[in-house]
Amino acid sequence: MPARLRVLAKGKFRRFQGNCANNSGVEFQVTECEHKGRRFFVRENFRYETFTSNSGVRWGLQQGHTVSGVNVLELACKPEHFEELSRIVHEADQLKRPVVRNRKFTLRTAPLSGGLRNTGVPSSCDH
Repeated sequence: MPARLRVLAKGKFRRFQGNCANNSGVEFQVTECEHKGRRFFVRENFRYETFTSNSGVRWGLQQGHTVSGVNVLELACKPEHFEELSRIVHEADQLKRPVVRNRKFTLRTAPLSGGLRNTGVPSSCDH
């Protein structure tokens, strides 16, 4: 793992949110990181089209089961840093999930999506 990869803050992101009476969904982590002065965000997510999927698969995902190729890490960073940072994030990830772009998860929207909280002392990035 790169020695200069630091966690600045962590937050939670909820997917498959139910209605107010049904607190269902899957909670993912959003992490603000820094490497060599470059600030970026990593979000756990599913790369899965829920609208066209069957209910059994959606239910399994809500229960925390994995589907091959579905679990990904989304990276929000400057476009010119994506290749290097995606390699670093993939190397640091114990599960070796693919690192992808999501056009709705950007440097501007990332802090809002996770309600990030400062972790205090920066540590090694666990994503």
